[in-house]
Amino acid sequence: MRILVQLAFNSHDDVARQEFVDTGVWMTLRNGRIGLTQNYRPYKAAKFIRSDDSFFQVARVNELYVYRETSTRGSGGRAWCRDPLEPRDLETIRGFGHGDYAAVVRDVKGHLKGPLSDKQPIYALNFRRLGRIGETLVAEDAKGERLVLTDTGMAEEPPSCHLLSLMPKESFEGQTLIARFPPRPRHAQATDQAVEHRDAGGDHPVDVVVARGALSDCLRSSPPRPGTPGRGVGAEGFGTL
Repeated sequence: MRILVQLAFNSHDDVARQEFVDTGVWMTLRNGRIGLTQNYRPYKAAKFIRSDDSFFQVARVNELYVYRETSTRGSGGRAWCRDPLEPRDLETIRGFGHGDYAAVVRDVKGHLKGPLSDKQPIYALNFRRLGRIGETLVAEDAKGERLVLTDTGMAEEPPSCHLLSLMPKESFEGQTLIARFPPRPRHAQATDQAVEHRDAGGDHPVDVVVARGALSDCLRSSPPRPGTPGRGVGAEGFGTL
């Protein structure tokens, strides 16, 4: 029996392949592993294939099939039931969050070297605080290490950083962020808010941007408009728990 919670969901129209794709991001509550479910619905057969949707409960799956044993895995299952999502389940998810950003970057760097690895892995990140340096959104861990949050990621996923302005202030401290680490070009331009670029190196480079300066509240200024790339490269945010 696998116990799963959906962390994020997105459905997009892949015009080039002429199909709809429903993607769910799930965490296994017993070990914290994050996996993807993808439901492909070709145009010609879309009316015969049921679309997936957001899932706000706990899924108990008797059989789970993993297509790739990587950091972010494709999976599928059957014979499952629903349970209410309890506060203890959210605490379990936070317990599997990564609180050391330097260690996460090293893990991403090693993961991307795998020939079959997901080139855009998803991690749960525990943060001490979310804030701004100028117009740059920043997540800070307990050690003071910072990652810049941007919406420059997969084109089929809607921007999400601007939604932080709609969240209550208490959600910006001591919570967990679900974020994607996409591969980046080696170059990241420094900004007038002193954003330092650190190249993780390797054949599949990841640009890690460490922002310096005092953090301001996420609600104090208007966030970048949807679709506007952030100045700096780091993790692409889905949302907080």
